[in-house]
Amino acid sequence: MFQAKVSICIPTYKQPAFLKRLLDSIVIQTHKNIEVIVSDDTPNTSVNEVVNDFKDLLDIYYHHHNPALKTPINWNFALDQANGEFIMLIHQDDWLAQNNSIEKYLSKFSENPNADFVFSKTRLLTQTGV
Repeated sequence: MFQAKVSICIPTYKQPAFLKRLLDSIVIQTHKNIEVIVSDDTPNTSVNEVVNDFKDLLDIYYHHHNPALKTPINWNFALDQANGEFIMLIHQDDWLAQNNSIEKYLSKFSENPNADFVFSKTRLLTQTGV
C-alpha cells in the first residue's frame, strides 16, 4: 500500500501562483510514487510555464484545452488520465499542508480496507490568512 502509485489530478484555470504552491507541496512529500496530471483551461501559457519549472522534480503530465473544457469536464478529463492505484483530485488553489499528507491518505485505506474514497480535512483561509 505504501508503495502504491498515487495520481494527483489538478484541473486548472489561470492562477499560476496557486498552482506553484500546490506543486511545491507535492515535491516535498515523503511518498514519492506520484504522477501529477494538470488539465489546463487557461487561455494563455502561464500555467504551462509553471508546469515546465517542475518537469525535473515531478512525474508531471500537462494537457492544455483550447477551447476550454470548463468545470466539471476539465476535472473529469484529469481523472481519466490517471494511471495510479489511488487518485487524488486537488484543485489548484489547494495544497498539501504536511510533507506526509499522501502517506496519511494511503494509511486510511490500509486502516479501512472496504473504503472506496477518503476525504481530507480542510481549512478555509482568506487573503489575510484567517
